[in-house]
Amino acid sequence: MNLTADLHDLVADEPPYLLDPEAALAGGRRRRLARTTTAGLAAGAAAVVAVGGLLALPTHRTGGQQTLLGASPPASAVEAPQGPLQQLVRGQADPSWTFAVHEDTATSFDADVDDGTGAGRMGLWLSPPPGSIQQHPCRDAEFAERAGCVETQLDADTRLVVKGPGPSGPVTVLTVVLVHRDGSGVIAESDNATWPWPRDGLLTADEKRALSRPSVNRVLPVWTRDQLVKLVEAADAATSGR
Repeated sequence: MNLTADLHDLVADEPPYLLDPEAALAGGRRRRLARTTTAGLAAGAAAVVAVGGLLALPTHRTGGQQTLLGASPPASAVEAPQGPLQQLVRGQADPSWTFAVHEDTATSFDADVDDGTGAGRMGLWLSPPPGSIQQHPCRDAEFAERAGCVETQLDADTRLVVKGPGPSGPVTVLTVVLVHRDGSGVIAESDNATWPWPRDGLLTADEKRALSRPSVNRVLPVWTRDQLVKLVEAADAATSGR
């Protein structure tokens, strides 16, 4: 057995992994925000690097299959049990909208949402206390890059942050954050594009490349600024006890 030769063969046969940085940032900015603390821009930059490898492969899975949900789902669709976050999101959405749910956990909801004019990705994430959401994300140059970012102090404990809608590569992104003094809060985001959802098991080189290629289906995100603000406020009221 020639261990050196075997290792060389493994590396030589490894399929290429190509990732579009713009698409990666668009898909992962919300997770970076949730994981970034108030330690400053240096810590924020480190968090981007740490999360970068996970952008195309989310850490929470619900079986790797999309569940089609809507007001009138086709007969072939299987209605899965809805978690509290999904119920809250759907309660804020128009009943005619359809959902292709990717992730539905106690603290994370991720889906493609179609209002009949094109699908876009949206997500809702909770950061329970003590949380790790930045107190002033608009001061993070990378977070606020290329899109208007406005912070509004709602009360002594609560700050509302709205960024966009603005470009992130070919994708238009709208992000709304509600953060408390302890770093807890809610993040909601809506895009005008969708991405393939990774299947279970090893991925081929083509599948890996496809994960970083968004399909832009509309001009603006499905959710408007006012709708996302209402959503984060409802989620915070339902989960924080404030």
